[in-house]
Amino acid sequence: MILRSKDKPNTKLITYREKLFEERKAYQNKKNMKILKENNVDFKQLNEVLEKAVGNDYLLFYILMNFNVRNADLVITITDKDKIKEVYNKNDNFMVVYPNKVIYIRQDYKTSDIYKAKKHIIKDKKFVATLKNRIAEGYTELFTNNKNQPLKVNEMNNHIKRRYAKFLPEANMSQSLIYKIIQNHYEVLGDIKKLQEIAESRGHRIDTQLNNYSSTI
Repeated sequence: MILRSKDKPNTKLITYREKLFEERKAYQNKKNMKILKENNVDFKQLNEVLEKAVGNDYLLFYILMNFNVRNADLVITITDKDKIKEVYNKNDNFMVVYPNKVIYIRQDYKTSDIYKAKKHIIKDKKFVATLKNRIAEGYTELFTNNKNQPLKVNEMNNHIKRRYAKFLPEANMSQSLIYKIIQNHYEVLGDIKKLQEIAESRGHRIDTQLNNYSSTI
């Protein structure tokens, strides 16, 4: 930028910068592949775990598998359609239950200043019924600790690890690892449309996704 501002040659620096970008991408891809191999969990296993799960485990796994979220996105206030006006604000994440669907509103996530609020409609019958039961039990937060206090962002990683350990005791699961597994599955398939969908859901550009989460060389 300094050379450009002074109208001086900069071709060598630009070429070197591109070389560093390529080296970084190759390094990150190898690192991601190593992480996947060490944990030895694939996309099929994640779906099998989702099918087996019940209760709050099902809610957690479903969100991670379908919306490609980070930890902050999982701090969610829950309510039904008749009470949403009492609790709604423009800063937090919400799930609103209707008779045959759930609306998931994400407003507090890493790149929300760029991508604004995201809204997802969930019609999965098991998910809807499970969330209705949780609200009927008097909960106002989706995920809570053993003292029924809402889980904070910095507690969510351990929560994910503990809940998956019930089904995959040898794995060290995290939202980042789950995202890498999903990314790898569709990248191997060459499904560009799906890769674009999960990048959009995550809240970043597809080149960011391919540079940071890819595991193919």
